[in-house]
Amino acid sequence: MTKPAESLLEQLIDERARLLAEHPHLRPFQKEIDSALEQAGVDPEARLQKTFEMLTDILNEELAPELTRLKELIDESLNDQKSQSQRRRRSG
Repeated sequence: MTKPAESLLEQLIDERARLLAEHPHLRPFQKEIDSALEQAGVDPEARLQKTFEMLTDILNEELAPELTRLKELIDESLNDQKSQSQRRRRSG
């Protein structure tokens, strides 16, 4: 008879395999996560800490350039609006 924990683990492994099959672009991240978790050992707190560190690094690498670009676009738009507003005041 299978223990509930074993059954849950099997379900999680199956779900992971399904997710990676549907989204193969995530495989490099999963390999990186697996490696980090292996280094962290079996301590759940250490594993969670390592996972959060990795996700933070990935998000910073991916999002920082996009956030900078977005800020530049917003600044440019605000400057355009100010310029238009000043022109209207001068001509009006």
